[in-house]
Formats: sequence, C-alpha cells, structure tokens
Amino acid sequence: MEEEKQKREQDDLHERVKVYFGEKKSNNSSILWNFIGGGIFCGFVLSMFTSYELILLVVGGGLLGVMIGGGIAMSGSSPMTDGEYDALVKNRIADITKEKALSELGLDEDQVKEIAPVCFEGYNFAADTKSKIREDLSVVSSCYRKSWLFFSDNQLYTYSHDYHFDKKLNVEKTQEFFYKDVTSVFVEKRNGKPAFELTVPSANFYAPMENTEENANIVQAMKQKLREKKQA
Repeated sequence: MEEEKQKREQDDLHERVKVYFGEKKSNNSSILWNFIGGGIFCGFVLSMFTSYELILLVVGGGLLGVMIGGGIAMSGSSPMTDGEYDALVKNRIADITKEKALSELGLDEDQVKEIAPVCFEGYNFAADTKSKIREDLSVVSSCYRKSWLFFSDNQLYTYSHDYHFDKKLNVEKTQEFFYKDVTSVFVEKRNGKPAFELTVPSANFYAPMENTEENANIVQAMKQKLREKKQA
C-alpha cells in the first residue's frame, strides 16, 4: 500500500511538472470543459422543459460531465509554483555528493589531490529539454545537471548527473581525460546561463554552472593548471 501511494504521488508530481513546462493542459481545464460539455448536451436533449427545469438540468448535466470525464479524481492536483519547482530540484540533487561521484568513478580521494575537487551545477538547456521563462524573466529548464571534476597527476576525471524532471529520467556519465589531450577549455552562455566546457579530439565535457565570482576564479585556476600540465 505504501509503495502504491508513493508511486501515485510521484506520478502526480511528474504530471504537475509537465503542466508547469506547458507540455500538457492543467486538469482544471479538463474539469471546466467536461462541465460545459455535459451541461450543453443535457440542455439540448431536454430543451422541452421549462426554463427553471432547464437550468437545473444544465447544472446537473455539467456535474455529471465532470464525473464522467474523470475530472474530479484529479482535481486535487494544483498547479506547481516556481518555489515548488525550485524545492523539487534542490531536494533531488542533494544526494549528488563528492563521495557518490568518487564511487561512480571508482576512485579514492587520495588519487585526486592535484587540486581541490570542483563542483558545478545548473539548468541544462540541451535540445531534448523544455524551458520556461518565469514572471521575473529568469529561465529554468526541465533538466538539471550537477557535475564533479577531480584532478590527478596526469588525468582529469568527471562525473555528471542529469535529472529530467518531466520524464522521470536520470542520466549519469563518467569521463576521463589526459591533460595532454585537452584542446580547449572555455565558458559559454546558453539562454543567458554560463556553462563550463572542455574538449578533446574525440569527446567533450559540458557543465552548467552558476554565474558567480567564485566559479569564474575556479575556471581560471583550472585553465592555468591545464596549461602547466600540457607544458610539463
């Protein structure tokens, strides 16, 4: 029973996220149209009655239309607010810790002490995601990525985790790069949001990040370290 309840709650949350990003209409709209449709149908069929009786039948028919359409069953789902979506994202990414990233990479922390581990996170605006412009003109995506970078004597290790909130999909990815193979390191903006990018001849690494002075300094420090390693 508890598992079924949790599944229903997750399904409901998933549907609310899809409505939030405009992928489907709110159930409130379905209820309204079921009400109108049921009322019109009953009113048309029973139009020979008096005006007073007709009013009662239209109202009753509307309520019947709601029940037939299944609107009442979902009417408890309220539209998701910006604050609720922010809280959902924060809650889901909380367990993407340094320890988890090291475990997925199969590394011990003593192996990656060249410089301190780096963590970047932010909304991922890839082609398969949905985006939303809020009332305050900020832009959010249906996908959020949190990434960790670790540095050994001669390699860079990365771990990234994507949460697709509108698809109930999680994607994890680990990569390893030799410093000597790195061809470029840069920051670009997508939908006004900065992202760290690193490329090698056969692959690349992309990490959305917050637009902070601390992150800007981290990127400059990484560039300097990579230059030193390539020249060594």
